[in-house]
Amino acid sequence: MKNKKIAILLALFFFVLSTCPNLLHASDTLLEKGIEQYKSENYEEAVDILVNARKQQPDSSVAAFYLGISYKQVREYRLAEKHLRDSIQLTPPVKDAYLELAEVLFVLDQLNEAEGWALKSEQEGIKTANAVFMRGLILAKRDRTDEAVAAFNNAKGLDKALSQSADFKLLWRR
Repeated sequence: MKNKKIAILLALFFFVLSTCPNLLHASDTLLEKGIEQYKSENYEEAVDILVNARKQQPDSSVAAFYLGISYKQVREYRLAEKHLRDSIQLTPPVKDAYLELAEVLFVLDQLNEAEGWALKSEQEGIKTANAVFMRGLILAKRDRTDEAVAAFNNAKGLDKALSQSADFKLLWRR
């Protein structure tokens, strides 16, 4: 009789767990929902959800990264900078944040640091063509035309998809 009650309680316990997985993974689900909103280009919604995901998981580099790039999309660059820096400093670091941070710093006119992160992205082989293109933008903004032209041409050679953007920048510089 006692074993039967224990078996029934265990069966009930496992049934509840299997039908309510969000009890075990509420914070993961929140992060997943935020990422889903970001990927669906619902950036304001993503920000709202990911702010809460970061509160629940302050040590999550992934939550920091997605909140940072969501803030970038809604043009909250200072907030994007903070969370992208966090995503690089937390363990494990999100290396895709290097170039994202470079782009944010470029917009904030912090060109030295932006170039450093673009170079780091390039050296690590993370979105290399885009990192070279970003360096071209930085060099152009500094009026280092010859170096910018070389960077844009290099970016075109690395990724043909950047050809139109690079050609536009090259024409604009003339």
